[in-house]
Amino acid sequence: VAGTGAMQLLVHNGTTLSTVTSSFSVTNLISYDLNIVSDGAGNVTLYVNGSSVATSSGGPTAGVSNAQYSLFEVENIATITSGGAQSIQLTDYFIQVNA
Repeated sequence: VAGTGAMQLLVHNGTTLSTVTSSFSVTNLISYDLNIVSDGAGNVTLYVNGSSVATSSGGPTAGVSNAQYSLFEVENIATITSGGAQSIQLTDYFIQVNA
């Protein structure tokens, strides 16, 4: 989540990190259904609640011998006040790898 509140898609192809700021801004205390789909040819798409919000062609390709994992983070650009903690909670997650 970028400092402006817009979700970001970060992908790595084993050499280069690519960042795409999405068209979707998050709202505090709201749950979202997130899907990240990589086609194995370097194309990665971020879906929020079933809608595509960011795409990148800088993702991993099939056969590349690098680690495949997902990482989630929140970037806080302001001082957190009492009761204003920022966090991401992952529930009911499912990772599918098609070989």
